Amino acid sequence: MGSITLTIAAPWSTPPTFETDLEISFEPPDEEVIDEILWALEQTGRLTDVARRALEAHRGFLIARAPVHRPGETRPARAAAALIQAAFKAGALAVLLEESGKVLLPDELDAPPEALNDATTLLHLFVGIFIEGRVVCSEGMEAFALPNARVPFTPATLEAAQGAAFAFSAKLLLERLRPTPGGAFRASESAPRFRTRRVEDPDHPSGLWQLDLDEVEA
Repeated sequence: MGSITLTIAAPWSTPPTFETDLEISFEPPDEEVIDEILWALEQTGRLTDVARRALEAHRGFLIARAPVHRPGETRPARAAAALIQAAFKAGALAVLLEESGKVLLPDELDAPPEALNDATTLLHLFVGIFIEGRVVCSEGMEAFALPNARVPFTPATLEAAQGAAFAFSAKLLLERLRPTPGGAFRASESAPRFRTRRVEDPDHPSGLWQLDLDEVEA
């Protein structure tokens, strides 16, 4: 089972009414959460003075949650994306996607509503590819009740690891890939071959697969 949790930084002390299937609550201002959002924006080079001042003056958080019951289902993600758009139109300052750690700003989800029905759009919205030490990780696949991926790398294999992590996640959602322990995976026909193995990790309730570069390819 997966989940979606949105933390929406708000300029309102009393939030507007939103039509949504997500469970909603409103929380008071919290400097620690704002610091997390500011840090994420700074790390990605998107923090402006205007955004910082607005976020530091926030008046609370709209918290929205949805369970995701079936692997590969996109209805909760579509509902969450629609709520994000509605919140931005109502003046929301930023949205933290808790499962992936990604932060969205108001000008970053201006797609027409019908585009939110597209699984590829939802994948790019909810899933991020990050580097943690010497491992490339996907984060946010819980939005589709699907496992995340991690790919160890060396300086020489970083690009291949990033490509494998994203392609593996994309194929899980878009092509209904069902990996098997010890199976082979390639991001494309010309890409290096990886071997897949399931990893137990309590931080990934929807599952986690590790992709190790095949010794023949190393």
